[in-house]
Amino acid sequence: MLVDKYNKSEYFNSSIINRNLINESNPTTVTSMMKTVSTEITAGLQAQVQSQSFEGVLNRMQVPADQSKQIVEAAMGKVSSNLVMTNPQPAGMQNQMAPMFITMALYVGAMIYSMQSVGGLRSLQQQMGKWKAFFSLRLVNLLISLIAPLIAIGIYFMVQGYGMETFMKLWLLHSVQLFVCIEFTSIFIMLLGQGGMLINLPILLSQTIANGTTMPPEMMPGYFKFMSHITPMFYSTHLDYNILFGGGKTSDYGIGLALVGLAALAINIVIHQFKSARQIDDVKETVQQSVMV
Repeated sequence: MLVDKYNKSEYFNSSIINRNLINESNPTTVTSMMKTVSTEITAGLQAQVQSQSFEGVLNRMQVPADQSKQIVEAAMGKVSSNLVMTNPQPAGMQNQMAPMFITMALYVGAMIYSMQSVGGLRSLQQQMGKWKAFFSLRLVNLLISLIAPLIAIGIYFMVQGYGMETFMKLWLLHSVQLFVCIEFTSIFIMLLGQGGMLINLPILLSQTIANGTTMPPEMMPGYFKFMSHITPMFYSTHLDYNILFGGGKTSDYGIGLALVGLAALAINIVIHQFKSARQIDDVKETVQQSVMV
């Protein structure tokens, strides 16, 4: 190969650009981590380029020593980083933290409400029957789920408005989220009574990590990654980011939230069936013992 057939200076002076696409429709900690990783990758590429033996390559290409030295010096520092930011968030902590706190506030409200509603279900059963009382309560839950989010979202929009279309989307999302959270937190209340709160509280605390606002799922320990798949806050928080700022995988998050709600409803139906049957057997046994006495 004859070296003088090539423009050696133009070839070796070309720069290397490390292009990174960062979706800012994520928690601040996540975007900061991605920027840090991009910087570290660029630094690693820079070190790798500088550590390569350009002089040996150029010598094999029969480049004169003086010209070889000039080309190597020109090649140093040619690695640069190009960050492409998409779906930017408006400035202000009220925008960065709103998805997490709106979701968490409604979850806590659902947890407290489920404790009261399950207690009311037991008294309704005596008046309306087992299944009529159960599904009537679900209808009440649905009505509350449609009304309650209007307060939280309305307060947020008083501080930062995004338009009526965004307001409607957030309202529908958090109506679904609240209904799912009521069903989800009712599981342990129906199973253990008031003692179910001893399980609901640790699950709530686990979701402060598992919802993905403090660290991305890829960096979560196994327990929190598992919790993010089976609890509603992860899906609701990311849907909030997508609605407010843009982003992908909206259908995946929506399906995940719906599946959590359907699974919780199915579990509650099973608990209601067997626990009510057991309660009826206990009542019959008590009556028989009273008659015998």
